[in-house]
Amino acid sequence: CKYRPMSHLVLFVKLDQECWMKKKVAHFLQEIKEFL
Repeated sequence: CKYRPMSHLVLFVKLDQECWMKKKVAHFLQEIKEFL
């Protein structure tokens, strides 16, 4: 989820999506812990 030069944007789309998903999952798990 870090800054990427525009020339490398396409190469990192998949990595960015994986990073985003990991952040969403981590946030979701954190909310579950707080709820419990």
